[in-house]
Amino acid sequence: MDRKRMVAMALALAGCMLPMLAGCSNVLGLPESGAVQIMQPAEQSTRRIFTNPAGPTKDARPETIVKGFFDAMPAGVQSDGFETARRFLTGSASKWWNADAKTLVYSNVPQIVRKASSVGSTTNDKITVSVRLQVQGELDSHGVYTALSEGPETYDFILSKEQGQWRIGTLPSGVMVSADDFEQVYRQVSLYRLGTSRKELIPDVRWLCWRDWRSRAVKELLAGGAEWLRDAVYDTNTEQVALRPNGVTVHDSTIEIRLSSAMHRMTDAERAVLVRQLRLSLGDGNTETDIEVRSDGQEYSQADDGLSLSASTTTEPMYTLSAGNIVSLESSNAVRVAQTKIDDAEGFVFSSKGGAVLGHDGRVKRIGTDGTLQGTMFSGHAMRAICKGRGGEIWAVDGSTGKVLVDDGGKERAFTIPGLDDGQHVRAIGVSPEGDRLAFSVDSDGHAQSGMGIIGIRRGSNGEAESLASSFLWISSQSGVTMMTFYNDVTFVYATQYGQNGRAQIARRQLVPGPEASQGLPDGGAVAMATGEVNMYRRLTVLDHLGVARTVDGSLEGSWSIADSQVTALSAQ
Repeated sequence: MDRKRMVAMALALAGCMLPMLAGCSNVLGLPESGAVQIMQPAEQSTRRIFTNPAGPTKDARPETIVKGFFDAMPAGVQSDGFETARRFLTGSASKWWNADAKTLVYSNVPQIVRKASSVGSTTNDKITVSVRLQVQGELDSHGVYTALSEGPETYDFILSKEQGQWRIGTLPSGVMVSADDFEQVYRQVSLYRLGTSRKELIPDVRWLCWRDWRSRAVKELLAGGAEWLRDAVYDTNTEQVALRPNGVTVHDSTIEIRLSSAMHRMTDAERAVLVRQLRLSLGDGNTETDIEVRSDGQEYSQADDGLSLSASTTTEPMYTLSAGNIVSLESSNAVRVAQTKIDDAEGFVFSSKGGAVLGHDGRVKRIGTDGTLQGTMFSGHAMRAICKGRGGEIWAVDGSTGKVLVDDGGKERAFTIPGLDDGQHVRAIGVSPEGDRLAFSVDSDGHAQSGMGIIGIRRGSNGEAESLASSFLWISSQSGVTMMTFYNDVTFVYATQYGQNGRAQIARRQLVPGPEASQGLPDGGAVAMATGEVNMYRRLTVLDHLGVARTVDGSLEGSWSIADSQVTALSAQ
């Protein structure tokens, strides 16, 4: 039976398969109903440049050998498996060097100089060449990106002669790649994890070598979540299923995956979730990705038929607090949805479930669905910032303790970001679309690290936030960030405070966690930003200091158009 007929039969039987699956999936608590909206996955680059570097030339100087090695490393990640790069190393160094241990990402051009003790030497057995790099971040062996405090670092390469030619004999482990080359040679892959409430999937972003990214993606998916996310996800590989050697191949448009016999021991429900995770992770969030999954002759390719788990989220409109009214920006024409007497707003959150307003005095008041104020939240304590969470959740940062608080229908909890010291303070926060990741900015007293972090949110079977993960990940070294929003499930946008100490405002975006890029803002700068739905499309909206809200059209690099004027506050989704 061909694939199209099998898909048609699967769709026809979906109605009767759901009850069957539900009967054997209570342990996982899989969703069986409800609207599903597919998020647009981040576009993968189609403008990759394939490099074909040359090997070392005869009688090349030590500095030239080191430069050639740097030129060859990107091709090693992308295509040739470091065959050319190893030609710049001695035999023993080539055996020792582990290219997959880690990757340092740097900006600008490496400064390559011979050390003073080696200058002018032509007879020394060994010569040291130093390379000065402006390091931005580091990729570990699992493809997890961590931002580093940007600054110059110097690395020594010791060369010796082998068969009369200079070769690198001692060098740092891992690969060094420029920021310009990074996205050409590494592929962003979202590994979709099952949240601890077992009702949603969470993207675990990795950066994997283009040359074998599918095999690595399957191995990393089976190995479990990244450390910063691990406490917030459920390990679905209960039987330690492994990928067979050379277990991922592509024929026509079908991705064939060969797994170990341990898959036979899984329950039907567990296999269904694992196959869905494989389908989404290898298909950039697309449930229609054509995969063939086999384990010792048994095929499980349709194990996830009828399963409703997807890379989905609820997309809501954005709202402004404008001239005493709550105004919806869902369409091209701003529509008033409620009248309010709020005239003192530092922050504003609103949705179909109501919301909250943060006053200039730091007090947070609840807003009903009709726009009326319904009392003070968080025991009247002063907050630094508020944001929207899952459903009707309101998240906030306590102004005195720095703790992160969440109010869910009047039930409050307080969480502490692990790993911060007394000199570090949480300033602003943002919750991801599915509600299982918390991004936050950290300011310091000057003696500790500032920047941006991300951490998993552990939820119970009822969906309530129970705790934060035991560790977080640094995603940016940018300080002074006061506003942030998830543009989609993996794209994160943030900006520094407008007009602070006369400094130029800085805005960034990244596939989080990953290298950051500059984000353009309207000429008037930004005092708040939000993401939501406008005319059926996801949009980024920015509020400037003059009270004008503008949306960006087409893409994050598109043109800005006015959405509302005389705005007091913008609802951050």
